[in-house]
Formats: sequence, C-alpha cells, structure tokens
Amino acid sequence: MASAQGASLKEGGSSTCKAEETFIEDCIRPFILFNFDRVKELSDRDKMTKISNAPLLISLLNVINYLAIAEKSYLALTFLEQKWFVRRESGKGIYTQASSELQKIEQRSKPHLLQAPRQDGLEYLVSHIAEQLAQFVKARQEMMDFYMKLCNPKVETDYSEMSTILDTICERYKNSFHHPLLAPLKNSWTLETDIILSLLQARTAMSHWHFLPSLLRLHDAHTKLEVWGSPFKAKEPKKKLSAYVSVKNNVIPSLMCWLMRFYLALISKFSFYFHETLSKQSPPADIKSHLSNLSMDYYSKVVTFQKKTDANYIILVFDTHGSQYTGHGYHFPVGFTEPPTGLDSFPAVFSYPRQQQITYFIIKVDIKMSLLLVFEAKKSEKDTNISNFLQDMASCLRGTRLLSNLRQGSKN
Repeated sequence: MASAQGASLKEGGSSTCKAEETFIEDCIRPFILFNFDRVKELSDRDKMTKISNAPLLISLLNVINYLAIAEKSYLALTFLEQKWFVRRESGKGIYTQASSELQKIEQRSKPHLLQAPRQDGLEYLVSHIAEQLAQFVKARQEMMDFYMKLCNPKVETDYSEMSTILDTICERYKNSFHHPLLAPLKNSWTLETDIILSLLQARTAMSHWHFLPSLLRLHDAHTKLEVWGSPFKAKEPKKKLSAYVSVKNNVIPSLMCWLMRFYLALISKFSFYFHETLSKQSPPADIKSHLSNLSMDYYSKVVTFQKKTDANYIILVFDTHGSQYTGHGYHFPVGFTEPPTGLDSFPAVFSYPRQQQITYFIIKVDIKMSLLLVFEAKKSEKDTNISNFLQDMASCLRGTRLLSNLRQGSKN
C-alpha cells in the first residue's frame, strides 16, 4: 500500500491525480518508440474527454504535442539543413516555442502553489512536469548546438575536444528530467548521448592507436545502438540495425542512421589500424570475409592500388610522441614499455607488402597517423592515381565525408 501510494507521490502531488498521471504517461511513452504521430492522437483524445476541466493539464499536453513535433524534426536533423532563413517550424523554433509555453505553465501555477503548497495534487504534478520538461528542452538545444559544432565545415574537428564538450553536457543534465513519467524521454536522451560519446571516445582512442580502449568503446556504442533502435527491429529481432540503415528509404530517423554510419566507419578504420593484431586472431579466409562486409575495406583498397601502380611499400606510420606506445596487440595495463626513440618513434603500424624499397609520397590521415607510399621508380607529383588514392584515403580516415553527410541534415 505504501509503495503504491509512493509511486503517485514520488515527485509530489496526491493519489487523486492518478488518472491524469496515466494520461501524461500514455502521451510520453510513444517518444521512446519514435511514434510521434501517436502523441497527438492520444493528447487530442484526452483533451476532448476527461480533462476538459483542467486547463493547466491541457496546456501541458499542448506542450507535449510541440515536443513530439520537435523531436521528430530533431531526429530528422532538419536543424542542420542549410536555409536562407530560419523557419519557426524548424526544430529550434519549436523547442523555443515549447520552452515559452512551459514557462507560462510554471508562472500560472506558482501563485496557487505558494498559497496551498502540495494541496492540489494535479496542480503540483503539472507544474513539476513542466519544470522538468523545460530542462529537457534546454538539453536538446545544447545538443543541437553540439551537432552544429561537430560538423562545422570551417573548423577542423578535434574529436577529443568534442568528447569533452559532450561529457560536460551529459554531466550537467544527468540528474535532470528524472520524473518517472518522463522515463521514455530520459532513456532516449541517455542512449543517444552515450552512443555519440562512445563513438567520439573510440575515434580519439584510435587516433592514439590504443587498441583495447577503442574496442571497448565501439562495443558499448554498438550495444546501445541496438537497444535504441529496437523499436524498428520488433518484427525481426535478430536482424542487425545496420541492415535497416543500408536499405534505401528506410524508416530509421536520420540521426540514428548517421550514428550507425559513424559506427560502421569506425569499425572499418579499426580493422585497418589494427589489421596486424586482428589478422593473427582468425584464419585468413575469416579475416577476408570480415573485411569484405565492412562499409570500407581499406585493406583491399590498398592491395588494389598497389597492384595498379606497382607501389613497393604502403605504410601507415604512427607518431609516438606524446602517446603511450606499447606495440601491437594486448598489453598488461600496468606494465612498463620503454618509449621508442629516434626513427623508432615513427613505427609502421600497417604495411603492404612487407618489404622496404625507396621514393615516397606521404599524407597526414589522422592526428598522429600518416600514410606513406614508397616506389622504387621515380613518380610524378601530378600522378592522378597516386594523388586521388591519397586524398580518398585521407578523407575517409579523417571522417571528412561522414561529417559532410551530417551537415546535409535530413537529406543524408
């Protein structure tokens, strides 16, 4: 009995507003299922029936309607589309409108609650939900600014800096909008931010050629992507989310699609950077099969280029300065490895084929990685086969194309 009553009184209010709690819960639940059209259907039904005498609750349901529209727009990345003017209907405009309406609800309920605090369970509940939804709106607006900064074409992306920025946002809102009725919003927010944070951290770990941290962050991102996208896999639970993303005109939101593409791009990069370690863990046929299923098979790309141009040596060189370099594979975390010096400070972490000759081209492909091509014969700097290969590899490994796709918003 005490626990049942506590569920209703957990955030204030009384058991007399249990029916209204259920209405709000029903309207919020579709958010985690990405069924935003259902929100309008439910709230319209409620406004026309049992809550016609509760104006504050009707106002709150109107805001929830705004948020459903805003969330649909947010997940479609419409706020990133390049426009000549900012429309009110865009994600930012709707969130701003919702924020304004939530402030009105708080202002309207405050005088009454000051006179009779917590006596009106419904009044207190609506006021408290409005307060927490306002926090959610602020969090969403910060995430929109984050994505805009992440794909800013005028700034070279520093993934470690973006990780820090996102970690700060997550920390700021980790104890916000925590009311049980808002659990679908909280869960969706947490999954999204955890996924992008894990991907950014994996990207940073790879840049410093840290094998195990990269692997663990990629695994975490994959697990949470599958959970976040589970509503779209209800009919075929065993089917991977990536299979849906690769289908043209799929129903997966653009943001989720982009995060999955980010994950797949990092898996390809991971398989390239740590090819020597991975190739020792499975038979050659299994490795070849795995690489062929990646969104980008860098190894095959290198082999094809080598055969086409007769390059004697294609090397991925790592700059160990300022990094903990322990060599290929797994290492005991507290073990000590003598730091490399001189030319050994730039080890070849990937090479094809394994023989060394003369004359080279070099391009920086990551914060501490450079791709080196070695030829025995004299080659022209204007050789398009060579320059196109280097630029293509650099663009993919830096993530330039990936961020360009994000900048296109809902059109990607």
